[in-house]
Amino acid sequence: HRCGFRRRPVRVARVAPQLRMEKAGWPRGGEKAPAGGRDVPNKRSQGVSKQTKPGFNDPMDWEEDDFPKIKARQAIQARVDPEKLGELRAQARKKYREQLGQDPATFDRQWRIKIALTAIENTTSQEWNVFSACSIIRSAALSDKKRLSGDFKYTSSYIVHHNSRKRLKRMEVLFTKKWVGSYRSMMATVLVMDLWLVSRSGFNHYLGSAVKSLYDIANDRVNQSLSIKPGTEKRHSFDVGLLTLSATISEVLEFTIVA
Repeated sequence: HRCGFRRRPVRVARVAPQLRMEKAGWPRGGEKAPAGGRDVPNKRSQGVSKQTKPGFNDPMDWEEDDFPKIKARQAIQARVDPEKLGELRAQARKKYREQLGQDPATFDRQWRIKIALTAIENTTSQEWNVFSACSIIRSAALSDKKRLSGDFKYTSSYIVHHNSRKRLKRMEVLFTKKWVGSYRSMMATVLVMDLWLVSRSGFNHYLGSAVKSLYDIANDRVNQSLSIKPGTEKRHSFDVGLLTLSATISEVLEFTIVA
């Protein structure tokens, strides 16, 4: 240490276990315990058996002697008429819907839709002379063959070179209209843009379609893109191009001020 003093080691007197037992009054091997000493308790010598977990059929502590055992007890299963149960469930669901009130997603609202085409991108190795037939229909009618005879808005034809993007000098307005529907109706209503290749010697050839719901258009930014899916039944087909739109769908709110 710095001061020059050293600590003396502290010695602890250890008592042998046998000596401690003798001081406590325990007997040595082969000897009996003294009159005033303590004896080793022995549960087996006193007739105390080891505690075991009660069996399934054993009576509980709170049960009386004449209480019937589980085997002797009669199990009664309740029976409910399925028709009556169905009526109760229908009533409970109706009451729950009345407490919630009408779903806000089902309210009819007024919307102002404005959609314009700004650019066409060709990702194939062939040149396009293409135009688009646009419509706003229910998504359930996409697979209907009669939709080709529906109400379409046609664009001008544009020449788009292979692997290039044609930006229109002036955007072409497709729709400027008012529309009435709820949020759920917007999810089930889609904008469909069918692209056709112009053929001067015969019928026009169907190139593909770009589809997007009104709900997604309303939640997206103004300048948005739509992928052109080819007109094939293959599931894992690649996109053949891209359409760039300037689209806004805004809700029209009407207020009545009473003086």
